[in-house]
Amino acid sequence: MVSECIACSNLETLIHLVKCSLGTGILAMPQAYARAGMVTGVVGTVVAGVIVTHCLYVLVRMQYFACKRRRVPLLSYPDAMAESMRAGPPCLHGSARLAASTVDLFLVVYQLGICCVYILLAPFSALANALILLGLAIIVYYLVGTTGPARPHEPMNLWGTPITFPLFFGTILFALTAVGVVTPCGVLNVGMSLIVVLYVAIGALGYSYCGATCSDSITLDLPPGPLATSVIVMFVVAIFISYVLHCFVPVEVVWSYVSPRLAPDSSPGKLRCAKTALRVCLCLLT
Repeated sequence: MVSECIACSNLETLIHLVKCSLGTGILAMPQAYARAGMVTGVVGTVVAGVIVTHCLYVLVRMQYFACKRRRVPLLSYPDAMAESMRAGPPCLHGSARLAASTVDLFLVVYQLGICCVYILLAPFSALANALILLGLAIIVYYLVGTTGPARPHEPMNLWGTPITFPLFFGTILFALTAVGVVTPCGVLNVGMSLIVVLYVAIGALGYSYCGATCSDSITLDLPPGPLATSVIVMFVVAIFISYVLHCFVPVEVVWSYVSPRLAPDSSPGKLRCAKTALRVCLCLLT
């Protein structure tokens, strides 16, 4: 039965994983390191990457066992959650539907951080990844090959202070988390290792370049010029062409609740108009 499903290859899954974890959050890494300190930032990024990867492994394994228990090739996260509740103690069986709805709610709220598993969008993710990596290469060129902004630098903070750690970890988790993973098969290890290395490099180089006065985005600290402006354009284009990738899941989740409430005799044209209106509303909301 599994072979009948249209699934992403390992390479396409890796592309989606990198796209969902490698976004504009990486531009805030220098400021996160300025808050946490250089040593704490590097160690904290690696630890957060390990924890996120482990949690994704647990999620994937749980989904696999739920599919095996139901004897189906694939289950959505809400269905897998409901099946897990039914496999637990009897006192949890009655909460299966509520648990599934809760997962749907979390997926919608977290819509911009969700990867969809849609094979036709792999080329868009690949193009977005290429633009982001090219933009990061230009940023690294500035961080390594030019001097920092002309403003007073404080001594480099190596360890930070506990009061700023929540801001640091908030930035790290916002930047790293990507839930839409289909299968381990080495994809998580390769993808997350690449992402963590890039985040550590940009964070450390950016903090060394700007010091404690790092802006919210490292692009604001680059010297003015066409090359620096092109970095911003690349990130804008990358976000634009991959926007549908991130919004696929919330559209499908909300539509699964809306469509049963429409008139049973609704024509396909009316259903398409209703779904288009839903997409427009979600775009305006985000």
